[in-house]
Amino acid sequence: MPPSPIIACVGVVKDYSMCRSIQWKEEGDIIYLVGEPRDELGGSEYYRTILGTLGAHVPSADFIRERRQISSIIEMHRLGWIRACHDISQGGLLTALAEMALGGDGRGKLGVTLDVDELASCKLPPEKVLFSETGGFIVELPASKDRDVLALCTRNRVRLFKLGSLVPRSRLEVISGGTRLAIWELDELRSLFMTGCRKIFGIEERGEE
Repeated sequence: MPPSPIIACVGVVKDYSMCRSIQWKEEGDIIYLVGEPRDELGGSEYYRTILGTLGAHVPSADFIRERRQISSIIEMHRLGWIRACHDISQGGLLTALAEMALGGDGRGKLGVTLDVDELASCKLPPEKVLFSETGGFIVELPASKDRDVLALCTRNRVRLFKLGSLVPRSRLEVISGGTRLAIWELDELRSLFMTGCRKIFGIEERGEE
């Protein structure tokens, strides 16, 4: 990651039982995107890794939009709806979905199929939908909260997209209509996730002693 300023926030958690991890929890739950991908890939991992360039359109600072999104997430949490939540940042939507599928310790087993046509109103090609680093949040909610979360986000003037439902198949799949664009087995992603730094720093795997 290029040098960049980092702001850390620290707070007191009064009830730890209310904390939620990023890992998906229940088969059949619905995955939503709170926020809207924009053509903001300047400085992104996609441009750097795939195109070998920095690009131009960096994510803009829209404090009103961010406030509305965060307020909506906090309200969902207070109502007890959220089972998992993750922000969209480095790597964009697809990277955040992969991280949620694996979980912080790499033990996740639930998968999802993302149809990028569900985000057609963003008017972006699939690669920009998947890798835009515009701020937003991914949440896992019970299917019974479908109408409630739509009403909440409409009232708060926040864009909401239904990305898919959690399935027992351990894979992350991206489709456009009926065409498969990409698919990864979680075991494949898990191996990369758990050993990536070893390869970057040239550390060899140790065998059993």
